[in-house]
Amino acid sequence: FDKSKNQLLRRIAKLSEPKFGELNDVTFLIGNSETGIEQFDCIRALMMLPSDVLEKMLCGSNMIESKRGQTVIISDISPSTFEWYKNYCYCLDPAITPSNVVDILHFSDKYCISCVANGCVDCIVEHYLKHFEIMLKITKKLKERKLSHVLSTIFNHPQFQSLFYSKFNTSKSIELLQVTY
Repeated sequence: FDKSKNQLLRRIAKLSEPKFGELNDVTFLIGNSETGIEQFDCIRALMMLPSDVLEKMLCGSNMIESKRGQTVIISDISPSTFEWYKNYCYCLDPAITPSNVVDILHFSDKYCISCVANGCVDCIVEHYLKHFEIMLKITKKLKERKLSHVLSTIFNHPQFQSLFYSKFNTSKSIELLQVTY
């Protein structure tokens, strides 16, 4: 059954190809003057699947964004973050990196995409916690974005607890905690 599931995921990924452009039924304008503005033509059903918020926006009877032909404008995220999300929805397996993890967490927090938020937290704990400087940058960015609740989730993660106390010396632990609180 895994083989047929993988075939289905590959077929969904093919929907991102230009030859399937006629299936696009929603346009997003993403970004602002600081990040730049980009247009994304998408398949509505794929974009709403991971997010209850986007489902309500794109299919709710009282939402202007749900009207056919209506452009959805989202100005508080970057085009690169939305492109990551679009690739995720199209099963293209986008990478989470130290440079995009906070933006993706911010987006997933705002649009209630718990599967993505949980994946970001796991990625931070599994890959970046081992590198103190990267973890310190991520912690600062999360605090700047007012995502302290995400820091609590990371700090309460069992893998974080064991790594934190065994990997970092006392001064590094104190520095990380000072940035957090």
